Amino acid sequence: MVGGGGKRGCTGSERPEEGGSVLSPNKRANRKGAKVGERKSGFWAAGGRGCSAEASLKARVARARLHILVTSRKGCGVAVFSTSSKPEVKPEVDPLENEAIAPEFINRNPRNLELLALARKERGWGTVWPSREFWHRLRVIRTQHHIEAVVEHRNGQVVVSASTREWAIKKYLYSTRNVVACESVGRVLAGRCLEAGINFMVYQPTPWEAASDSMQRLRNAMTEGGVVLQEPRRIYE
Repeated sequence: MVGGGGKRGCTGSERPEEGGSVLSPNKRANRKGAKVGERKSGFWAAGGRGCSAEASLKARVARARLHILVTSRKGCGVAVFSTSSKPEVKPEVDPLENEAIAPEFINRNPRNLELLALARKERGWGTVWPSREFWHRLRVIRTQHHIEAVVEHRNGQVVVSASTREWAIKKYLYSTRNVVACESVGRVLAGRCLEAGINFMVYQPTPWEAASDSMQRLRNAMTEGGVVLQEPRRIYE
């Protein structure tokens, strides 16, 4: 009790408010919890501890303008991505640059000189037969059971061939050695030569081959297929 005032004293658990009224412990706990909730709501509304709403808005705008650095998979390079809404400006490309022709052109076709009739031909001795003066030569090989026609390059490599040993040809033949077989091989070989880009070649049959009916049919089939059995003369100039 406080003397002279007629009011009893306040203990440590009972403290008066600013207006002078005394609150019980339960009321003070409820009041304290309400104040803590208001502080928390104000904290998150402000965007952080000790920040106002205006400062929080500025911080969000600044974060939105930042660039995000993402390390590439190998860890060697860094890719930069921007969050701005402006579209990326594409570099202007002149469409006429694609139609420009290079001043220098290198033809890497190994048969370029042959097609221009400028490639060198091996002459050899005049008494040698068959002659070596050719770029491509047709050879016909006849065995006891099959017929094979090959086109050789001047270096000795076989470029194109056709034979009655192939099932694609053999299945349509009654015999693999008669006149019809020779003609079929000539037609197939002519088509393959045109597909390979060989239009001219030299054919040097022996006297007995030239007199054979089957060899004549093969030669006619090659000619009808679009192959010229004679090469153009070499240009020396």
